[in-house]
Amino acid sequence: MRRTGRLSRLAVAVWAFWLGLLALLAAMVRGRAGHPHYLPVSALLTALAVASVLLAGAATRRLILGPGRAHALTCLLLGTVPVAVFSGHILLGLRGGYGRSVDTRRPSDLIARDVGPSGYIRTGAKPQSTIPS
Repeated sequence: MRRTGRLSRLAVAVWAFWLGLLALLAAMVRGRAGHPHYLPVSALLTALAVASVLLAGAATRRLILGPGRAHALTCLLLGTVPVAVFSGHILLGLRGGYGRSVDTRRPSDLIARDVGPSGYIRTGAKPQSTIPS
């Protein structure tokens, strides 16, 4: 029986913390928690960050010093996916927060607005305001 190494366990831990965080946030939304407590989310985020840093450090050390460089690279690439997705969500939120115009319509309305009758995207489409004046 093959023994799993520390890198595999760290990669699984990163995924487990990420999925646990998603489940917790989904439960808060489903339960309509008006003022959810910060401690469970903070604990999972801290665990995710610590496991990610440990994985990155251990995998980098294994990549530099060897042996098992292929396994280290595999664990590093698989273990950084949740962190990359999470950082993408943060950057997407920051992008919307620093814009000058906020469009609150559905995505299908946004797409339909910029597509002309021939099916091609119109260039120079003017933004439409959804805020009543």
